[in-house]
Amino acid sequence: MITEAMLDSLRIDIQKNMGKHRFAHTLGVEREMRRLAEIYMPQKVEKAAAAGLLHDVTKHFSAQEQIAYCRQNGIIISPEEEAAAQILHAKTAAHYIQKRYPSFCDEELVSAVAKHTTGNREMSLLDTMLYIADFMEEGRTYSSCRELRHMFWSGLPQAADKQLFLKQMLLQAYQFSLEALSRCQAVISPETVLARDALLAELS
Repeated sequence: MITEAMLDSLRIDIQKNMGKHRFAHTLGVEREMRRLAEIYMPQKVEKAAAAGLLHDVTKHFSAQEQIAYCRQNGIIISPEEEAAAQILHAKTAAHYIQKRYPSFCDEELVSAVAKHTTGNREMSLLDTMLYIADFMEEGRTYSSCRELRHMFWSGLPQAADKQLFLKQMLLQAYQFSLEALSRCQAVISPETVLARDALLAELS
């Protein structure tokens, strides 16, 4: 069971390897996860907060270090992932948690961290919450992040089905991400496209 005392210690520890802006973002995601958890899984607020704190725990690795970590630990990566090594921090973080923070090594939490960058065709409630929280946390200033944040918090009170609304917001986050990557001609993970298409089919 994750406690607030454990979270206090975790914040102190992860800050050691994070710059000022990355740590501020991490705390922002933690706050967003707490807000979402109060609505969607009030019995797991601490777990949701921990996922927020740990999602970028290996983001400080360089591209070369991300690839090396994967190879050294038997983490399979695709050519697309190797070409866009910045997205590998989700996979390396999920593995790193099991080594460095075993007291937080919960299957549900690790899954959310592993999927928070590209998404996945199979997203649990916690997976979905972390993807959205990372996208719309209050420190994000991109227009798409501001728009999703407004869409979510203004639309939620009117949502008749809050679970359906969360999936609709996940679909919008996928779309925003794909549009941004396309505009800057960045490598697009096939997993994100497949995840978007699968969710679009489900909601149609």
